[in-house]
Amino acid sequence: LKRLIEIALVHNRDMRVAVLNIEQARAAYQVRKADELPTVGAGLSAQRQAGAGGSLVTSYAAGLQITSFEIDFFGRVRSLSQAALSQYLATEEARKTVQIALVAAVANTYIAVLADDETLRVTRETLKAREESYKLTRLKFDNGATSEIDFRQAEQLVEGARAELARAQRQRMQDENALV
Repeated sequence: LKRLIEIALVHNRDMRVAVLNIEQARAAYQVRKADELPTVGAGLSAQRQAGAGGSLVTSYAAGLQITSFEIDFFGRVRSLSQAALSQYLATEEARKTVQIALVAAVANTYIAVLADDETLRVTRETLKAREESYKLTRLKFDNGATSEIDFRQAEQLVEGARAELARAQRQRMQDENALV
């Protein structure tokens, strides 16, 4: 059961979508969180030129710039950041919900297959007992020790057991296919 659950978690499309949604929400949160801080750029440059009279002139330039920053007087940027965090956390919880539902479905189907196996075992034993009873009833009927009604009832019980076996086998195959 553990191995089946592991396989289902790895190969389930809904789980992959949930994980991708989490990554998307995490990236959106990181972008919003970065909006709270100023974007700073720094630069340094040096230049040499030939000046008048063959002298060399060297000039240096340094700069610091804030390319974008919004002063958050009313909390808009912080609110957007909190909203992105909430979305990220909600997406994570949605993934957990998908995971729990998937594990429950695999476990329920596994248990159904085990129950089907037990039903098949009991049905086969019932069919075997009914066939033996039918043979005895036929022998009695052929020798005149029982009525045709008893013989037909035994025959009907055998056919009913065969039909139940076929139904149980069909159910087992359906449950097994659902598991795979």
